[in-house]
Amino acid sequence: KSGEKYGDKILSERIDKTKEQTSLLRGLKYFLKNVVEKSEFISNDKERSRIEWGANKMSEMVKEILKKD
Repeated sequence: KSGEKYGDKILSERIDKTKEQTSLLRGLKYFLKNVVEKSEFISNDKERSRIEWGANKMSEMVKEILKKD
């Protein structure tokens, strides 16, 4: 592994399927930052850490894809 705590293979596979749908990607980016990361339903620190990592990683991937358009 490259030193990351979690793997991003599945995230990459999912994002790859939506590369051509820029409006969906913009909506996903908004949802991740404004809904998921601010959710009050996350029950513990381990879960919060995982969700924050996933949301940040997906946001980075979406940002890179949207830059190309």
